[in-house]
Amino acid sequence: MKKSIAIVLTLCLLLSLGACATKKVVEVDPAVLHGNVSGNTYTNEFLKLQCTLPDGWSFYDEAQIAELNQMTQQVMEGSEIAEAIEKSGQYMDMFFSSADGRCNANLNFQLNDHKADLFSDEKLFEAMESTVTKQLSDAGMTVNSYNVETLNFCGEEKTCIRLEQTVNGLDLTQYILYFRNETNYYGALTLSCMGDTDVQTLLDCFSKLP
Repeated sequence: MKKSIAIVLTLCLLLSLGACATKKVVEVDPAVLHGNVSGNTYTNEFLKLQCTLPDGWSFYDEAQIAELNQMTQQVMEGSEIAEAIEKSGQYMDMFFSSADGRCNANLNFQLNDHKADLFSDEKLFEAMESTVTKQLSDAGMTVNSYNVETLNFCGEEKTCIRLEQTVNGLDLTQYILYFRNETNYYGALTLSCMGDTDVQTLLDCFSKLP
């Protein structure tokens, strides 16, 4: 579970850095953001996104996600990161893991006031580098590299952050993608692979809804 905490912390931090605000936005009820799990498939109509897992992989249920969030808060209690997370209105809607625990992904939503709309994802991610690496290091994670690159996600070339880290002595690669829109919430997806696991294994789980 400690590995999962590190993964969630990274995403929460990135989300907190991406949100500041002034622009008037389209207000939506948070209830419309929630996806649902049926069998081995997660569907999120708000993002028009679907995720179907291979045999043996599993989604966390609501109780497990709540426990993960609680453990994250306890680890970061009293820190600047914890304060930023609380102010951001961030919450996790989906988390899944491979059978061996070497691959996982989580989808989070956070309040968005659209100041970040002034920047492309590429420029935003580049501007975040020094702050992200410092605060992750302060949280006990070793950041080996931070790169802004593109990833083919559901047939679309999408800008992402690629983080190479060492967490609890294990090599961890993370890809963070933003899903921005005109509403007061945006989504962020983190794909995490341990060791030499190929991220394509995770990407193959996702598809876009019509």
